[in-house]
Amino acid sequence: MIREHYGLWEHPGGYVREGETFEGAAVRETFEEIGLIVKVSSLVNAHYSRDGKELIVKKIFLANIVGGKLKLSEDKEVNLFSPNELEGHFGKSVKQSIYDCVNHRYGLTYYPDGAA
Repeated sequence: MIREHYGLWEHPGGYVREGETFEGAAVRETFEEIGLIVKVSSLVNAHYSRDGKELIVKKIFLANIVGGKLKLSEDKEVNLFSPNELEGHFGKSVKQSIYDCVNHRYGLTYYPDGAA
């Protein structure tokens, strides 16, 4: 997980590049942000929200670490957590996606007001 500038821990993530799949973006962003090479196994869930006129799609994937080394960044805090360590400063979508994964509940969530 990465501690974002607003203080909450979030999944590694970012924008999907032109011609890139969501899965490919997840693998690339994970490596770029925390140095781990992952293999995506399945989609856990997706969160859709609106920010003004912009539609935001956040897909959460279940992945296995297959290589790399956890890198610490000078400008971001990085840490690994187990599901029982989720109390505290995690966004609602992070808690929900990990809960869904642990309980094998996969699906789609839409947040019309942008609050995940």
